[in-house]
Amino acid sequence: MLLARRTKPPFKWSFPGGRLEPGESAKDAAIREAREEVFVEIELITKVAEREVVLDAQGLRYLISVFAARLASGEPRTGPEASEIGWFAIADIASLDATEGLEQSAREAERAFLAANR
Repeated sequence: MLLARRTKPPFKWSFPGGRLEPGESAKDAAIREAREEVFVEIELITKVAEREVVLDAQGLRYLISVFAARLASGEPRTGPEASEIGWFAIADIASLDATEGLEQSAREAERAFLAANR
């Protein structure tokens, strides 16, 4: 799994991603955010999860959409929104300072990816 450590709160490891722009679909946002955050082009396979995250300190709620994807082109690299990047086995995610639910979402993405590549 390609993960990025955020340069903004909560400063944790997560999938590349971010907010929707006006009129943008979750799919389009996932593709754009991968390009902007880690400089890669991705091909979405399917949406695998959707979960709500509440940031208590700020009282903000986010609806997180998770997609299984494959790398189409580019070499992942850090930038203004990702202080570190890396490829991780799902078993290694538990040892990371990661966003809530990341390991479960990664498992769901892996199942979808494997099913699409049978």
